[in-house]
Amino acid sequence: MSHDLQFWNNIERKLKNAHALFPFGLRGQGCSLLIAESRFYSAISVGIKEQYGRIAFNRPEKYNCINIDTFQEIPVALRKLDEDVNVKFAVLTGEGKFYSAGNDINNFSYIYGSEDGTEMSRKVIDNFVKAFIEFKKPLIAVCNGPAIGISATTLALCDAVWASDEAYFLTPFTKLAQGPEGCSSSTFPKIMGSALASEMLLFNKQMSAQEAKDCGLVSRLISSKNFEEEVNSMLKEIADLPPQAMLLGKSLVKNQAQIDHLLETATAENYGLKERWESPECKARFMK
Repeated sequence: MSHDLQFWNNIERKLKNAHALFPFGLRGQGCSLLIAESRFYSAISVGIKEQYGRIAFNRPEKYNCINIDTFQEIPVALRKLDEDVNVKFAVLTGEGKFYSAGNDINNFSYIYGSEDGTEMSRKVIDNFVKAFIEFKKPLIAVCNGPAIGISATTLALCDAVWASDEAYFLTPFTKLAQGPEGCSSSTFPKIMGSALASEMLLFNKQMSAQEAKDCGLVSRLISSKNFEEEVNSMLKEIADLPPQAMLLGKSLVKNQAQIDHLLETATAENYGLKERWESPECKARFMK
């Protein structure tokens, strides 16, 4: 068995064990009560606090770049929180100074490490993006710092995006011989208009937090000086809202027709990524 296939099988086995041991999640008011389950996550931290779930990219020494573990663990955590009756909504954030630096370049060693590496990787990206699309409860992205690549594009799949005024947003896909991902080929033009979306997705424009707020990608801009305090205060207010009312509101704002369109977009984008990975352009960029 090749090294990369062994690696993927080990990750899948570990996460299946987490489901077996904690099929309904752990309940409680403090994040510390999820320590037992969190040991099954190597790239993220997961907890429940004041009736909301908190997932954090947890590789601060690597600027929270998304490795294969992260791609597999985020969907597991989202689905478990979606099923937990004591969780009203979820928050996705990053530990340290970055929200996430996007795809870990080392992932390309797995993409090109076996004959079916591109197809395996397409399936993992597909599962990752569709977990955002299918999350039924309100999902708030709290950008404590820069968001790059797929961590920036999936912001548009969240129901609200709060950002530090020191954050920035970058999708350097063409620079890396890649294509749009995270449904950004659909969501970005809808949110910010086709011209600005093209600047982001085709020409690698870096967008400031203020620009993101002005164009609608970010819903709330928060001063970095008291970022954590303001975020916690706002989350506490939302935790007091009736959960069924929020579920109904989300189901109307993002109805089934929209969800189906996003799922179709994700599928098309991810097959496009597979084609990119198999292209001479992309191979020349990463197979050095």
